[in-house]
Amino acid sequence: MAVYLDEDMVGYDAGLIGFPHLLLCMGFVIRTNNDLWGVHLTGVDASASTFAEFWQWCSAKGLLAGTITDIYGCANHKIRYGTTSAAAGINAWKSEMGGFANVMGYHGEAHGFDTSIIHPKDGTYVEYRHQNFGNQSCRIFYKRNEKTHEVGNGQLVNYNGGTSNIAKVNKKHGGFNSMAIVKVGVAGNTSFFHTGKIHEVDYASRLTTVQV
Repeated sequence: MAVYLDEDMVGYDAGLIGFPHLLLCMGFVIRTNNDLWGVHLTGVDASASTFAEFWQWCSAKGLLAGTITDIYGCANHKIRYGTTSAAAGINAWKSEMGGFANVMGYHGEAHGFDTSIIHPKDGTYVEYRHQNFGNQSCRIFYKRNEKTHEVGNGQLVNYNGGTSNIAKVNKKHGGFNSMAIVKVGVAGNTSFFHTGKIHEVDYASRLTTVQV
């Protein structure tokens, strides 16, 4: 199974979380030894409140800061932070990731891929795959959004009672919408078709890792 998160959506899955159309947005993921927890953050100004809702949701489902092994945040630094300077973009990203870590009480490594280097016209599709061995805690794949399209239909999720593994933040009133249309990658439902091969990040040259 896989989970695909649109803007302001949160979710968890044991194996894969994908983020369609990251332009101004960030695809943020928490990794534990057992699963991935993600949130599709929109603009920087809106992200702090969305992240607070996300962490509250994770905590209510039993996620503890002590079980987090790594955190990830991929975004287009030029668009998200409004800078053409790679160094300024990294510094802004590091500051933002540090703020998220503080909310969770997490101390450890944060990783990220600046998608601006591939010059997407309409954002980037990014997916994280859980990894339990090798040098990477998560494998990260990406494709320019214009070379990706959705296959299948969205699925209506009833969030009443908070039992779903996906929810959508209610930006107007706080909390979460009781119902949401989501993309869930199970047989017969949504997946993403990529024109050409989906690319894996070159971790040695393109992945930034910092302590937060």
